[in-house]
Amino acid sequence: MLTYDWSVSQKPKLVFVFLGSKKIPKYARLNLALIRKTFPDIEMVLISDNIRNGNLVKGISVYLVPRLNQLWPEIHRTISHDLSFRNGFWFSSIARFMAIKQWMSKGNEGPIIHLELDVLMSPGFPISLFENITEDLAYTLASPSEGSGAVLFIKDFAAISKLVLAAEDIFSKQPGATDMTILRNIYDDQIMPIKILPSIPAGSTDPNDLFSEYIFDPSSWGMYLLGQDPRNHRGSLILNRSELHHFVQPGEFVIQYKSSELFVENLFCSKQLVSLHVHSKDLRVFKSPRRTIKNRIRLISDGEYSEIIPSLFVRLSWKKVIKEVAKFLCSKESHK
Repeated sequence: MLTYDWSVSQKPKLVFVFLGSKKIPKYARLNLALIRKTFPDIEMVLISDNIRNGNLVKGISVYLVPRLNQLWPEIHRTISHDLSFRNGFWFSSIARFMAIKQWMSKGNEGPIIHLELDVLMSPGFPISLFENITEDLAYTLASPSEGSGAVLFIKDFAAISKLVLAAEDIFSKQPGATDMTILRNIYDDQIMPIKILPSIPAGSTDPNDLFSEYIFDPSSWGMYLLGQDPRNHRGSLILNRSELHHFVQPGEFVIQYKSSELFVENLFCSKQLVSLHVHSKDLRVFKSPRRTIKNRIRLISDGEYSEIIPSLFVRLSWKKVIKEVAKFLCSKESHK
């Protein structure tokens, strides 16, 4: 009689997705290497549509899916977002669901933990606790209108299949949907069983909850502490700014770094922050996470501040000049 080691088969794999014609960015390569080093015994997979993204980091397998515009034609044809924005960012964010489904359809049964490539995992990230999740999916809620796929647990192939079907149904009614609004709609409409991962202290009031001692970052903690993407602010890295529409308001808490782990505290409790969404893509975070985070924590008391990223500022300014010149020339041509 055949016997199975369920403890091995049910250990979550870490899955990352990068789609688009470009080679994976440097911050992502650094982060993959860091996670591989931090969790040497966990199986890790990178799903991509570009063969150049193979063999980036030793110990991480790569699975190739069709090119981005062929991966999910039903969505690609109807999406209302600007597909020229950042190499198809809005579509590629959604297409990750289909990429994961295709990979899992090849016998790669779950559970899995999908992480966005700019998510910094702490050494204390409780991977083993995810084995005990019974719901189809688990993720955080960023705001009243957004879920977050920064850390996304998927139980098995049936679960990702339901997620893909739900996304197609939502998209047929809302062609301007995003991955974040899709996850929020699935939760709000109770389309499938969802476990919400806590993102603020006291977010879980049940001491028997799997994650009662931990919190996960939808994006708010990382944006506040490590900066907002400077591409959204003309090359300026903005720090210590809370997003008012988010559930998480980091300025209301004390953030401390103890023994290589982050803790978020208020008068009532202290919780370990085990993931940070590095929205800024700041390379310093992935090269020297401990030193960079400590430096940023020391500057919290200064309030909101910004830093210019010179190379990015020049590049964005030059792009704007070219765009304005092209617009002017086009206008002159139309008036002839």
